[in-house]
Amino acid sequence: MAFSDSSEFLVKAATLSLPKAVTGYTWITYPHEINHSLSVLEPYLKQSAADGDMIIGRDQIALFNGTEWVAADGFTFEAGKGYIYYTESEQPKTLNWGPSTLNPDPEPVAAVRGSRHVSSPWSYNPYAYPDCMAVIARIDGTDTPDDYSIGTFVGDECRGKGSVASNGLVCAAVSGQAGERVSFRLYHKPTGTYQTVDGTISFAARAGSLQSPVKLHADAVSTGLTDDYVLALSVSSNVVLVSGAVGVPEITVTDMSGRQVARCEGSVLSLSQLPAGVYIVRAADGVNQITKKIKK
Repeated sequence: MAFSDSSEFLVKAATLSLPKAVTGYTWITYPHEINHSLSVLEPYLKQSAADGDMIIGRDQIALFNGTEWVAADGFTFEAGKGYIYYTESEQPKTLNWGPSTLNPDPEPVAAVRGSRHVSSPWSYNPYAYPDCMAVIARIDGTDTPDDYSIGTFVGDECRGKGSVASNGLVCAAVSGQAGERVSFRLYHKPTGTYQTVDGTISFAARAGSLQSPVKLHADAVSTGLTDDYVLALSVSSNVVLVSGAVGVPEITVTDMSGRQVARCEGSVLSLSQLPAGVYIVRAADGVNQITKKIKK
């Protein structure tokens, strides 16, 4: 019996070190290669990658453009998060993670050549909704696309953010569910201003590809940081979510008598400790503020 248990352990250990067959959408969760940035594993991921292949995480995606993997800085395979490999190839592919002796990265490093750091004031919870959509788009109407980062929204609620390359290529992950309409907003990093984007798309498994990206157009009118739509507040499953904050937001909750019953500095506040009732939720970021009456 002991020999059988040992054999089973050895078989499982050996299986983890084997290349993985990939067809269509395939989960990739090799425990021994978690906590590595994309750049560390890129040489092994490139071995059988095809133009248009994608790696999709809840809050970020990477694309293979036929030569290299392209993603925003900070794309890291983190323990506890699920990742999907997508290929349009009709034949099974081989995904090789490389040697299992790699030491975990001490801290995230730049993802791949030519990538830009995603910088924006938008905050969101990628796990608040059941599904994730990968968006590959191309935006025009801007002179220097890589001076921008892009946010994805459903109504006024931020659902994700992504990178904009110098050629206008947009890579973004969107949290949501079927039936929702997704819109986009640009953040101009040098000036700290915002621009709206023409066009919306329906939430689906993915939208666009390298060969046929979704076409977006930046509105020529920039808006100041004090525009009302920048800061948004939503409540889902007893959790308050704040998006669009200029800085770290402060969330306060008061009961109908005006007594403060909960407070935090950050974009997420749990209401699970509060009894059923009616409350006033207020979020402020030092520039804007928003108030909402809720029933728990």
